[in-house]
Amino acid sequence: MQSKVKIIFGIIVALAFFFTVGHFFLVFKGKSIVEKQIENILHKKVTIERFDIKPLFMIEMNNVAIKDFGQIDNISISPNMFGFLLGRASFDSIRIINPHLEFKKDKLQEQVEGAPAEAQKAAQEAPAQANIPQMPLAVKSLVIKNGVIDYADKTIGDNGLTVTVKNLNFSLGNLKIPPDSGNLKFDLTARIPWHKDQEEGVIESSGWLNLQKKNMQAKIKITGIDAVYLYPYYASWININLEKARIKKAKLNFTSDITGKDNDMVAKCHLELVDIQRENLPEGKDESKAEKIAKVVFGLFSAMNEKIVADFTIPTKMDRPEFKVKDIRMGLGG
Repeated sequence: MQSKVKIIFGIIVALAFFFTVGHFFLVFKGKSIVEKQIENILHKKVTIERFDIKPLFMIEMNNVAIKDFGQIDNISISPNMFGFLLGRASFDSIRIINPHLEFKKDKLQEQVEGAPAEAQKAAQEAPAQANIPQMPLAVKSLVIKNGVIDYADKTIGDNGLTVTVKNLNFSLGNLKIPPDSGNLKFDLTARIPWHKDQEEGVIESSGWLNLQKKNMQAKIKITGIDAVYLYPYYASWININLEKARIKKAKLNFTSDITGKDNDMVAKCHLELVDIQRENLPEGKDESKAEKIAKVVFGLFSAMNEKIVADFTIPTKMDRPEFKVKDIRMGLGG
């Protein structure tokens, strides 16, 4: 009996020593280690203003700056030490507060994306392989609070197009890499501010997916999008030039119910162009062909509460989703 007590006591002492040594090591070396690890993943310079270890090994970082990518006010990480002892990078929670990130798409990126499939694959595989975790990963809860994303697309028009997403709140539960048989749950809300005194766009999405079985169920709802500002992105969907048709204001609403089973994914979509307003034709100017077409089209839709509605279904694959413009055109009757 005494020998068993000694063994248990020895194990407790050994664990206490391990945790104590680990704690002091992280306090003094953790900041540089974490900076280096993030740099290896993102291939960008990273600086952390304040790094602290709290009881039970909770890691807290303040003012994390990533060069040419953005800044995060606060990151708190609660590791599951028993998971690490079992050989898995395991975390009870990861919370990211007030991230402000920047994404840019330039002409060079567009050339790569427009290249043949073989070239795209070669360009994407190298960084993807470098980012694969060296050990299995488990995150019970990942939360992002009050995020801001600035997106600049330099491939659109002469001066490009910028979109800001604010009040981004995102939660992800039960993340496993490699995936297990459990469901990965997610929830997202965000707002898109447009012009001053104009109603903001709203983005909502929630659902779950099973990466192992390739099953999923999700909903997406996007309302109050400035359809005129974002027209370059969906110009190929419809046969009306909004500028030539003198459309000065319109809102775009979109909803989608997505179901996936055994890697076969179906997205049932509903798109609306609403609150359509046209500029008056200047005196002495004749209507162009595009304007005459728009007049007829919008005259018809004015009897339908000024809505252009499209219902369409997109069949695709979970592991290789593809979006085809012809699906929307069919929904519009084109």
